[in-house]
Amino acid sequence: MGWELRLTRIGGQRLRYKELRYNIHMSTFNKDLFKWDGLFLLYGSVGNTRVVARFKRQKSEQTNFRKFLTDNFTVNEYFSKLDEGMSPSKILEEKGYIANYVKKMLKEMGFSADLAGRKQYIKNIQKQCTC
Repeated sequence: MGWELRLTRIGGQRLRYKELRYNIHMSTFNKDLFKWDGLFLLYGSVGNTRVVARFKRQKSEQTNFRKFLTDNFTVNEYFSKLDEGMSPSKILEEKGYIANYVKKMLKEMGFSADLAGRKQYIKNIQKQCTC
């Protein structure tokens, strides 16, 4: 399930080689199909790769992001939300993801390291603002 055999014919009827290609529309994420190029986290096989997320400033977060993604989402669920225009961080936040650097900051400020703690921190900042 998920693997398809792709037969390529070169030079008429003669079979030259076989290529196993993973179908990225499979229901669960396969950790072997993730690729990290230093800025983008990619998912898929040769010729069938999609961008999962970009890590411009917090490059070290990609491993935690990938682990949370594979544990909590299916391929179809994540990419359908991404195609609808949602940002990768908002998609994961729906199920409780918080980046490690945000958790660390919340703990240092005395808040719980979860979405509720982050919301409370934002409310406190808004109260202090006299705009």
